[in-house]
Amino acid sequence: METVIVKACVFYFIILVGYVFKRTQFLDDHALKLLSKLMLKVTSPGLIIMSLANIKIELKQLLLIGLGIVFPIIYLLVALFQYRNTSAQQRAEAVISYSGYNIGAFGLPFIQNFFSGSAVLATALFDIGNSFIVLGGSLAVAQSQLHTKNRFRFSTLLKMVFSQVAILTYLVMILLGLLHIPTPEFVLELAKPFGQATTMVAMLMLGLAIDIRLDKHFLNRMVKILLSRYCVSAILASIVYFVLPLPIDLKQILVLLVFTPIPIVSTAFIHSIKGDTELSGAVSSLSILISIPIMSALLVMMGHIA
Repeated sequence: METVIVKACVFYFIILVGYVFKRTQFLDDHALKLLSKLMLKVTSPGLIIMSLANIKIELKQLLLIGLGIVFPIIYLLVALFQYRNTSAQQRAEAVISYSGYNIGAFGLPFIQNFFSGSAVLATALFDIGNSFIVLGGSLAVAQSQLHTKNRFRFSTLLKMVFSQVAILTYLVMILLGLLHIPTPEFVLELAKPFGQATTMVAMLMLGLAIDIRLDKHFLNRMVKILLSRYCVSAILASIVYFVLPLPIDLKQILVLLVFTPIPIVSTAFIHSIKGDTELSGAVSSLSILISIPIMSALLVMMGHIA
């Protein structure tokens, strides 16, 4: 328990440092973009290589990719049902805000700090599926609600997903694991220093991204989105842990992943449909602060501290 509390406090501290840097203008939006690129294109791939090196993968494990697609779709359907009697604009925004998980910038560093390489593999497989919804699937559904002329193409979605360096790294490491090919030692040594920096870079970036404005005019909408999202997460976590016939260690990983925050990219997508970006930014920011204590408490409850 002490290990979990200490690491959770470290996460909060780094996020706080990033937020203070932002408020004091020590670092600006340019630094946020730079850290985001550094994490997505350098440190996260390093962490993936470091964690998945020499892991053997069985074909049945690829089913996790399917779960990574299905789970976000459930949130999407809940949003469509819950906002069925509202304006098309609010319904479209809810679809984007409800769907998907922030795994690359949050879930992956969190899991890596508490679990072994096999847990990172499960996270990687789940995130491949999740990326199809986060990087375009939810936007396609949102645009369909607005009946916009700028329809989303599946080929565009594939291009968005497979242009991500982290996704390509996932796929290469998974292919090596399926073929039981060992990771070259020089590649592993090169990846280690970058991978070890992922947690700090990711949490600092999240601190810079936090933008909480508790404006009364959208407070009710913000509470509704967060409450609905975390209720769905709790239901999915219960189904995973008590119903699905999966190994206990895999159940623990999935339970944690369904409580990861709202993807940061959701704000950019809501901007693209001329939505309320202030609301989206506040919701995404609060979800980061909410997810850390929930996931830390779950670690203690499940009794798994690596």
